[in-house]
Parts: sequence; structure tokens; C-alpha cells
Amino acid sequence: MTRTIRPDTEAGITLIELMIAVAIVAILTTVAMVGYSKYIRNARLVDARETIGRIQMAQEAHFERTGTYCDATTATGWQPALAAGFEPRDWGTPVAAWTNCFGTRIKPDSGKTFFSYQVMADTSALSGAAGAGDMNMIAGAPWYYVLARADMDNQGGTYTELRANSQKRKIWIINKGL
Repeated sequence: MTRTIRPDTEAGITLIELMIAVAIVAILTTVAMVGYSKYIRNARLVDARETIGRIQMAQEAHFERTGTYCDATTATGWQPALAAGFEPRDWGTPVAAWTNCFGTRIKPDSGKTFFSYQVMADTSALSGAAGAGDMNMIAGAPWYYVLARADMDNQGGTYTELRANSQKRKIWIINKGL
């Protein structure tokens, strides 16, 4: 009986070839996960922008009725309460200042949010409004100022902020967290 020896080219894959294939799959998975994370965070930013848009529309409607903007400043300052970690939180029952200004029109459709919101309004100087100087608002004219804040990097220290006001009609994003 004659024995045939297979040439090396017909042998199975080598350990090095397998390791290269695994490395390529790992790199592709990492790139896909980073892209997916950015996509999810951008979607959450869009949700925050939509909520700020609702607040702006409610403020303008209030201004048309009364000649002033509604101040929804609360003792806790944020609706819902500001929390570390990037987990969805129940919007909950808004505090009285929010209900008086906006009713239930601002609440996200899902009832959950990743951002906390703060709305201030007045006609006086803006020295007390956090970050108001960054927007070059005119003191003495009726104004409102909206902040949305979330811990998008889930580190508990640096927050992503969206800011808007009555005088600029623009939404600023500070520290996108991506």
C-alpha cells in the first residue's frame, strides 16, 4: 500500500492565520461598537433638542398671552432631578413650577429621559443665570434660558449641556460627550 503525503499547501489553517482572523474580527467589532455608541448618543441629543423645542414653543405661547416668559425655576432646579450616570429616568410628576408653566406638554412621549431640564425667566439682569453670559443676552428685556444636562460619558463629573434662550433662537451643545 502506498501512502500519499499531502503537500503543505493542502494542510488546515495555521494558528497564526486563525489569530489574524480573530484580530480582524475584534477590530471590526470595536469600530462597530464605537459607531453604534455615537449613533445612540446622537439620538439622545436629538431627543433633548426636541424637548427644548417644546419648551421654546410653550414659552413663546406664554409670552403671546401674558407679555412675559414663565419662570419654572424650582427648589431642586432640575426636572427631573439631575443624577449621575447615563441611565433613563422617569420624568415623574413635574413640580408645581413646571406644571404652572408648561402643563404636561413638555413630558417626553416615552415618559423617560436621559436629560434633566432647567428653565429660568425674568426681565432683570442675568447675573444669576448659570452660563447666561456665554450667550450674550440683553439684560432688561424679557428673557428665558433653558438648560438640558446629562452625564453622557457616564463618569459622574463632566456633563453634556444643551443651552437655548429667547434672544438667540439657537441651541448650543457644550461638551458633547462623544
